Amino acid sequence: MREITKEELEQILADHKAWFESDSKDGVRADLRGADLRDAYLRDANLQGADLSGADLRKANLAGAFLAGAKLNGANLEDANLTGADLGGAWLFEANLSGANLYKAYLRDAYLRDADLYKANLRKANLESANLEGADLTGANLYKADLTGTNLDYRAMRVSDLKGANLSSSDPDIEEIRAETDAMIAEIRAEAHAKIADIARQKG
Repeated sequence: MREITKEELEQILADHKAWFESDSKDGVRADLRGADLRDAYLRDANLQGADLSGADLRKANLAGAFLAGAKLNGANLEDANLTGADLGGAWLFEANLSGANLYKAYLRDAYLRDADLYKANLRKANLESANLEGADLTGANLYKADLTGTNLDYRAMRVSDLKGANLSSSDPDIEEIRAETDAMIAEIRAEAHAKIADIARQKG
């Protein structure tokens, strides 16, 4: 893992900002491949088009960060704060986003193939046309998320919170899947109530 000091990170960000604002005429594009950025404070940072492949960003604060088109393939973003972050068109192949907070994040056209989104918070996130093939969304919260045009396999994420999510044109069998999911939830609730009643009888 590549160690980065606070001073080095600040210089990398400054050079990247100059590179971005000058249309690559000045500065240098951020190369943070394999960097150790655990707990890093990168709130509102401009990292558009930066390369963070394989970086360790566990518990990093990336709220409001600009990461459009950035390369985050294989990056570890477990429990990272990405609230309101712009990840439009970002590359997140096999990235670890388990437990990450992506509330209101912009992920349109993002490449999330085989990404780990276990228990991620995607409430009100924009995932329109994102590639979610093979992504693990077990336990993810997708309340009011926009999943229009995604290739998500809803049968593989039955325990996720899809309440209020926009699923337009994302699966031709979506009504069937919704019915199956509702039936499964009803079955789980019935089993839970039966167990509670059984425990109450034993105690009585």
